[in-house]
This record gives sequence, structure tokens and C-alpha cells, in this order.
Amino acid sequence: MATVKIERKAEWKAKRSGIRVLLLMGLLLLTYGCGEPSASSTLPAPTATDEAMPVAEPQPVAAREAATENVPEETTADAIAPPAQNIEQRLAVAGIEDPQAAKDFIAQMNAAALDNDADAIASLIHYPFTTYDTGNPLKTYATPAELLADFDQVVTPAVIAAMSQAKYDNLFANDQGVLIGNGEVWFGQFDEGLKILAINSQ
Repeated sequence: MATVKIERKAEWKAKRSGIRVLLLMGLLLLTYGCGEPSASSTLPAPTATDEAMPVAEPQPVAAREAATENVPEETTADAIAPPAQNIEQRLAVAGIEDPQAAKDFIAQMNAAALDNDADAIASLIHYPFTTYDTGNPLKTYATPAELLADFDQVVTPAVIAAMSQAKYDNLFANDQGVLIGNGEVWFGQFDEGLKILAINSQ
């Protein structure tokens, strides 16, 4: 009987030890295995598309500066229309180096046309002066007096209107001279100063 009691007591101790081990393992599982999933455990595996996407490497400072040098500035209305500050360059093409002289000549032309002053207009013309019709010479005037005899045929209302409305900011120039209006009047540089060199009466 004593032997049986000892064996049963040993079995009971073994069972108690086993239960403790199971309880300890369960506690460990609850503590470390059932918490919130970590970020690393929820990240998706990379796809073929992700692996194929190139990664841009950072550019050196010099390369970034070079890339921005040729970026055009914002385009404005002043950039499209010929700005006033470029008129001097256009006048230079026509051989006119003094912008103020061009401004003064335009003012004289405006005043003479607005007053319909034939003598003043005739004095603005370079002589000898030849009139043309579609490129063919019609008549040459040696002096202002000769031109005044045919003034109304040469200086028509359309020419008067173009001269009266001429503006410095709207001048067009090339190596042939400076254009007024739609080509009714051209003027240029001569030894005696700026003078009208052509009139298109038609």
C-alpha cells in the first residue's frame, strides 16, 4: 500500500508539472502571438511592375542648374508684340542712329498733315523726288515748288491720313527705310537729315 501511494503521488506531481508547462506556453502565445500585426508583416510582396519601375537618381547641383538655364520665361503680350525698346534696333537697320531725330520727324509730319500744310509737307521730302505707279516711274520733281504744282495728285487724302496718324511706337523699318501706315509713306536718312523718300498715292 505504501508503494502504491508513492506512485500515485509521483503521477500527481508529474501531471501538475505538465499543466504548469501548458499554462506557461499558452500565456506566451497570448502575449507574443495574438497582438496587433506589425507593419513588416502586412507589407505586400513586390510585384513584377514594381520591380520594373526605374528609380530616379538625384542629379548633381551643376546638372540641375544647367537644366533650368534654358527654361523660357512666361510669355506675355509684350513679348509677342514688338516692344518700344526694340525700335532703336529697327531704326539702326534703316541707317538711323538717332532715335530722337526720328521722334522729331514724326512730330513734324503729324503737325503738317493735321494742318494740311502743303508747304510744310513738301519741305519734308527729299529731292529729286520721283513718283511711281506699280514700280514704274511717273514723274520726277527737282524742287518743292515743282511738287506743289501737283500736290493734290501726289499727296492724296490717304497719304495725309497716314502721316497724321503716324506713331513712333508703330514704326516698321528695314534696310530700305522706315514705313508709315500701310506703306503710303517711306522716309530715311540723308545727308540733310531725315526725309521722305517715297509716297504711294494709289
